[in-house]
Amino acid sequence: MEGSLKGPNQTEKKAFTTKDPLTFEEFKSLRSSGSRIYNSFPALFYEEAPLAKILREQTFFKKFQEENSELEKSLTEKLSELSEKGQTSKFPEYIVENLYKAYLIMLSYDEIKTSNDLFI
Repeated sequence: MEGSLKGPNQTEKKAFTTKDPLTFEEFKSLRSSGSRIYNSFPALFYEEAPLAKILREQTFFKKFQEENSELEKSLTEKLSELSEKGQTSKFPEYIVENLYKAYLIMLSYDEIKTSNDLFI
């Protein structure tokens, strides 16, 4: 219960309430709970994960995949490799940068109303 007394930080509020893009620093920052702001966003790129199988069928992801196939393939390949090694929470900086690029692209789609729509 102690964590609930802290309340959300400003970046969390921005992610939950606006479509304004997070800065790269905000994107990779921590929530008050200690998890990354982007939460489950990388799961979009774990082909074999049950959540990913559902999310990858969504219109916004199919559009991203079609329009940005190289970025999608690269993230899927690298994140799947890291997942197989059990590394699913701390990523090399270049992967976080590519996740951020993917986030900015997907955030621009009409069906995405706030950053949190992508941070399931």
